[in-house]
Amino acid sequence: MLIEKDVYGEDAMVQLGETFASSLKKGGVVFLEGDLGMGKTTFVRGVLRGLGYDGYCKKPNLYDC
Repeated sequence: MLIEKDVYGEDAMVQLGETFASSLKKGGVVFLEGDLGMGKTTFVRGVLRGLGYDGYCKKPNLYDC
């Protein structure tokens, strides 16, 4: 299933991630695609908060590939 949504601002992206977290099922897989700076890490931070995690969310290092 492909879902597209326009989101404006960091707080809105975190909120979207938190809301999205409630729809996740155990064992599911989510793929995120987007250009640099599109908010993927911010979205994941919201998902993690929605799942009850309150620790640090590290941004991936592109040079590890």
